[in-house]
Amino acid sequence: MKITPQQVIETIVAGGVTNWVLMGLYGYVGYLSQPRATQDVDVMVAREQRDAAVEAIAKRWPTLEIRDSPIVVRFVDPGETHAGQAPQVVIDIMLPNDECQLNILSDCVWIDPATGHRLPTREAALAAKYSAIVSPYREWVRKQQDAIDFRRIVLPDSDLIDRNEAHRLGELIFPGGGDELLEFIQLSIDQKPFRV
Repeated sequence: MKITPQQVIETIVAGGVTNWVLMGLYGYVGYLSQPRATQDVDVMVAREQRDAAVEAIAKRWPTLEIRDSPIVVRFVDPGETHAGQAPQVVIDIMLPNDECQLNILSDCVWIDPATGHRLPTREAALAAKYSAIVSPYREWVRKQQDAIDFRRIVLPDSDLIDRNEAHRLGELIFPGGGDELLEFIQLSIDQKPFRV
């Protein structure tokens, strides 16, 4: 099932969701030095608008199965499976689960004039990727892709990164996270490995 970011956004907005930001690859693809493909649309919504977003998506795509958890509501396509794997996730409704994500949703969004999409700032995209890289709960293989994405956001436009803002967001992930996030930025520029 091919579902576009525009379709998801139109659906949740029509359902009354006003506080949202496009995350994941569709949210930061414009920052990548080398774009890549993805199949799922990730949208972070305010917790108080979770039910409206889920209801709107379930109504528009009733064949999708819902996998609910405290931090994300996943919509999977039961018709798209690969040998031995779970059905393909096509939409994630992410819920902010830390101070950094709350701050991204409230203060680190810009609106693309061409599409009307609410997108994370460059620094917010880096903070989200950094958080995934250092998370003890993220699968190792996915962390490797996160690290590649982080580097591709940094390069070739590292001079456009507001280091103070990146540091501020990193500190909201955990104390000391801001310093390490800045270190990751510099390691990306220097083309050196991350220490994780």
